[in-house]
Amino acid sequence: MKSQIFINRKSFEEKAGLFVWPGLLGTELNDQESELLIKYKPSGVVLFRRNMKTLNQTLTLVASLRKILPSCKIAIDEEGGRVSRIPFPFPRGLPAEQLGSQGELGLRMAQDQFLHQGFVAKGLGIDVILSPVADIQTTDLNPGLEERCFAKNAKDVSVFVETAICTFSQLNIDSCVKHFPGHGNTQSDSHYDFAVSAVDLATLRCREWEPFQRAIKCGVPFVMTGHVLLPAVDPHLPATLSKKVLQDHLRSELGFDGLILSDDLRMKAVAKHYGVEDSLVSAAIFGDVSGLAAHENSGFLGRAAADALQAGCDVILSCQSILLEQEILAHISQQMEKNPAFFELLESKLLRFERAAMR
Repeated sequence: MKSQIFINRKSFEEKAGLFVWPGLLGTELNDQESELLIKYKPSGVVLFRRNMKTLNQTLTLVASLRKILPSCKIAIDEEGGRVSRIPFPFPRGLPAEQLGSQGELGLRMAQDQFLHQGFVAKGLGIDVILSPVADIQTTDLNPGLEERCFAKNAKDVSVFVETAICTFSQLNIDSCVKHFPGHGNTQSDSHYDFAVSAVDLATLRCREWEPFQRAIKCGVPFVMTGHVLLPAVDPHLPATLSKKVLQDHLRSELGFDGLILSDDLRMKAVAKHYGVEDSLVSAAIFGDVSGLAAHENSGFLGRAAADALQAGCDVILSCQSILLEQEILAHISQQMEKNPAFFELLESKLLRFERAAMR
């Protein structure tokens, strides 16, 4: 029996939009963005600080999105510390490292912070928080996750991860645990460079993957990949592009049956894998995308998106303005139309989208 999702999404462009969550240019939709949202109907949109200057403006922006895409997921990164999107007058939350260092008091403070984040998100019409971070900081040389990890051991991280997921769930907010298969043992930031985790499989199973296992038992609906190369599992492909990591381990071994989200494809760890060296930069670390040049679409993004979907990702995050993500959306659309095997692969993912109420 054919899925109602693809029946309702009549064009290949609309079908492709199910698998991509783009970002937006600024604090309001412009005409070009509106036209592309109508054309592709992405199943989600990710908002950043550049999109959320005031509460009233954010409410208006979300209402504009809902008018075009009534059932899409609207997501934000909201961890606390330097990864925070909620606008003034609400204070920026404490970073995970500071909460995790205070034991039981820190856990109570974290629960209050998760409630605060969830209440504000819910009030703004946001239904996905791309958090918590389940990475374990097992090296002090990690430049991308210094304050974003709750602890240096799996047990403590797992407790904070479970608390976040349960708290958000009580507010009907979807959470997304990240960054599988674990980014805490890398010595480079995947926003800027290759990230390699030289951890053996036995250690991954008993340490890195314990917080993810706890999250899966708690019913987390989304898991985000990290662009991390694990030589012990797949010496050739970063996790986002690796069937061994995503299908053999996250799906089969850990039993995750929700939706796998790629981390932002516009990171240099992915670009360099495809031999691309340019000014590509993730929306997470670049606040103003209005001045980005056309060469930001470097020819590899469409291929990377298709490779990630074939590896096991269900949703591609590429979070500059949808104006700059047409390369990805068009490539997926064309591959679905021309390649029956690729179409069937994406069709096989639809049951997970149905369970997540994403249409």
